Amino acid sequence: MYTRVSSAQVRHQLIEIKGYQDEELPTTEVIRQRLNQLGYGLKRVAKTKPIKQIPETEAIFKEVNRINQFFR
Repeated sequence: MYTRVSSAQVRHQLIEIKGYQDEELPTTEVIRQRLNQLGYGLKRVAKTKPIKQIPETEAIFKEVNRINQFFR
């Protein structure tokens, strides 16, 4: 999976987290070009897949439904 981070966010984090000064860093355009050259870019994030139901889960729900019917 990938994290969506723009070049502006990379620059901002370098200043905030790593302590660089604004004048020390290249512009966001240069950072974007370097990230693209290195193969980093905004990519689609993988969506989570639903968990497959297993027989034990079905048995639990059947038992819960049976108990709920008993107390009605």
